Amino acid sequence: MIPKGEEESMRLKKAIIPAAGLGQRMLPATRAIPKPMLPVVDRPALQYLVEEAMEAGIEEIAIVVGHQADVIRAHFAGEPRIWFIEQTDLKGTGHALLMARDFVGHEPFAVMLGDIVIDGTEGCLKQLLGVAERVKAPVLAVERLPEHLLCQHNAIQYSQTPDPQLIRCRQVIEKPQGPTPSNVVSIGRYLFPPELMAWLERVEPDGRGEIQLTDAINLLIEQETVYGYFYKGQRYDVGDRTEWLKAQIALACKHSDIRDELLPYVKQLLEHENLKQR
Repeated sequence: MIPKGEEESMRLKKAIIPAAGLGQRMLPATRAIPKPMLPVVDRPALQYLVEEAMEAGIEEIAIVVGHQADVIRAHFAGEPRIWFIEQTDLKGTGHALLMARDFVGHEPFAVMLGDIVIDGTEGCLKQLLGVAERVKAPVLAVERLPEHLLCQHNAIQYSQTPDPQLIRCRQVIEKPQGPTPSNVVSIGRYLFPPELMAWLERVEPDGRGEIQLTDAINLLIEQETVYGYFYKGQRYDVGDRTEWLKAQIALACKHSDIRDELLPYVKQLLEHENLKQR
């Protein structure tokens, strides 16, 4: 991620947030509201990502928007650090990133998937930047999942490193429907060199006509070392109804004025359900 011979540490200033998806799993709410704009307690999910990026020192954010762009533009109106890029044809995450290639230019960049909110003492992106400063290479945020959930995520074939929090990625498999190489998956936070855009341009569309980011990552892996980092925090997929509700409760409990009323109410509900099942 750093040109050979350059002594200065990496200064990553740009992030891309793909946020143009249709939000099929959250219908009918997403007919009028973009999935990343669904509220989580007192702000849209997308705002959590913007705050995470800014905590990490990101100076410019490109949000790739679709047919509901006006809602996102209105919320972030007046924020000079945010750019909006239209994706009129929804052809996958890789295609969304290609829409931002002029924004990236020749600089390294972060990618934050728009429906993934991560709660932690330190933001996930800031953690990744710390790792990238140390290893001088691309880094993906990863976690371990139970076997029945692997088909919903991108599984990683990897080798161990001396650091138990760090693995070397050998291959990324897009939502495997059969046996998987491991129970480690990528979860929507990435740090890439500018060359990733060139690899994305070489990726052939899949059977659905989509350009998959995983294909470009695998091309990148063939050329240089790519690491996976077991981040510290709790991930919520706000495009999933159950995960979205979990995020509401967990993040609401971080507000003392809400927590003091919410927790007794949740306890009351659980006691009521237990009585009904007896």
